[in-house]
Amino acid sequence: MPTYLRLLKKLDECFDRPQNARHVSANHENTIMKHLLSALCLTFVVSHIVASQSQGHGDSRSGFDLFQQKVEGKWSFFEDKQQYKASFESMSHGKALLERNSGFSVVYYPDGATLMMTLFTKDGPQIRMRAPGMAQNTSSIAFAFQDATNLPPGSGHISGLDIVFKDANHIVERWKMLEANERESSFEFELTRK
Repeated sequence: MPTYLRLLKKLDECFDRPQNARHVSANHENTIMKHLLSALCLTFVVSHIVASQSQGHGDSRSGFDLFQQKVEGKWSFFEDKQQYKASFESMSHGKALLERNSGFSVVYYPDGATLMMTLFTKDGPQIRMRAPGMAQNTSSIAFAFQDATNLPPGSGHISGLDIVFKDANHIVERWKMLEANERESSFEFELTRK
């Protein structure tokens, strides 16, 4: 039996107990009090139901779920006139998303109200980037450099990623680089859903 039904049953039992010291005029007072307390209890129960239904559906999870819905699947893209394959697949029981690409892999995952990603490159460093959560009408998401592991001092590295959702079958990945000489550059490619 749901919690709110058990609570209502208990409250009903309390109100049905006889009250020895009250007479006719007190009965009218008891009826008014019973209706007032019932209304307050109903308000409490409804607010409890709404609150319990919203748990587990916070901004971080729903934003990650939306991101996952937009990108999960098999994709292809062209670079230097050569076609490559890419894929986004759910992992860890839907708690993370793995992107496999021609020269790297990325794991995307929620972190509180934000989205995180860890980029694994063939060169060895692992770059972590963070983006704000996603809303239903979001047409792009911007990841910014957070930190890195195995990054040699003074070396260049990926410093950001913008993902633009052109439509359900086309997304653009714009990768930002910070060169060893502190010069910024970027490259992009468009993925098409297969």
